Order: sequence, then C-alpha cells, then structure tokens
Amino acid sequence: MSSNVRDLVATGQFDLGIVADEIDRTGVEVKEFAQFRVAVALPKGHPLEALEIIRPADLAGQAFVALAPEDTTRREAEITFAEAAGVSVRTVIETPYSTTICAMVAAGIGIGLVNPLTAEPYQGHGLTLRPFEPALHFRTLLITPPNRLPSTILEDFIRELRNAI
Repeated sequence: MSSNVRDLVATGQFDLGIVADEIDRTGVEVKEFAQFRVAVALPKGHPLEALEIIRPADLAGQAFVALAPEDTTRREAEITFAEAAGVSVRTVIETPYSTTICAMVAAGIGIGLVNPLTAEPYQGHGLTLRPFEPALHFRTLLITPPNRLPSTILEDFIRELRNAI
C-alpha cells in the first residue's frame, strides 16, 4: 500500500517510491510522477459496452465496485456524480486497488472506475474499458527520503521509468 511505501521511504529503507496522491506527505520529498485518465471497467457483454463514452448519468443505479473512501479519485468522482443532477451509483463493494476492481468487474460483480494502466492485463479477459467524461485522473507521486540527493543511477532509473510510461 502507498502508506507502507511512504513509511519505508521516510525511514530511508527505500531510495524512492511511486505512490497514490492521497498519502501523508510528512517526512518525504514529493514530486508529481504521472497522471492516468480514469476509465470505466465493464464486464464483457454489459449493456454500457455499446457506448463510446460513459458519462455520470449512464452509471445511475449500476452495481458499482468502488475505490476506498479515502481515494482522491473516488472523492472527485463522487463530486462529479453529485454535480450531474445527483447521480448515485449502487456501491456493492469497496477496495483500495484498481486491480481488485478489475478482477471483480471481470467476474461480473459490477462496474468501476479504474486506472487503465492497471486494467491493461484484464482487457480481453472478461473486461472492457470505456473513457469516462468528464475526464478524471489518477495521480501518482514519486517520493524520496528527505535531504538526500539521488545518485546518478537513481536519476537515470527515474528518467527511464518516466520514459516507459
């Protein structure tokens, strides 16, 4: 979990960490690392597969596999749902992980908002992705121990990691 990674970086046991943006930033140096646009994960054959883009109103009343309440993206989605004429989804289960949402969606438990990078292995295996409008994003942070200059090797690794994404 991101909180565990933060603790390991803050205590100097890890030289860097990639974490979700809702972590406690105390005791670490923080830089924005990447943003990934939210996608809607649907089980294969779901009626919403027929749509090119999914909007809040399309999700009204749907069985929903939700991110954990403390997740920044979930909170932004809830605001978006409320602004869209009070749309409410029917949350059937909550999890802190997009990968768990993908597995549950592929098993037909519901639909959910996911990080498309995490969902990639599930596509074609019981899961379909559709873009969500208005655009929401998952944000990841790169954290390092405080007051420590990164080595050349670490700087090279971070640059390659950014290029890979």
